[in-house]
Amino acid sequence: MFAAAVMFCAVSFNFQVDYSNCTKLADKLGPYHTEENCKIRANQIRKEFSEGLPLFIIASGLGHPAGIAATPICTSNGTLL
Repeated sequence: MFAAAVMFCAVSFNFQVDYSNCTKLADKLGPYHTEENCKIRANQIRKEFSEGLPLFIIASGLGHPAGIAATPICTSNGTLL
């Protein structure tokens, strides 16, 4: 079983990802039987939250950085760290 999530991290003006300033959004629909299905769902989450109001809300929680890096995550034990 696989669990899906997306890690959103602040990016500075010089394009450095600040891994100490991140937030994780976990999927509540899984777990998924295959890694491929998990990756599909994680990428859907990334896309849905990388535009418009959801992105503004994430940015405000990270202190309004210059940018945000969004990384899809799948874990193989069905739970997220």
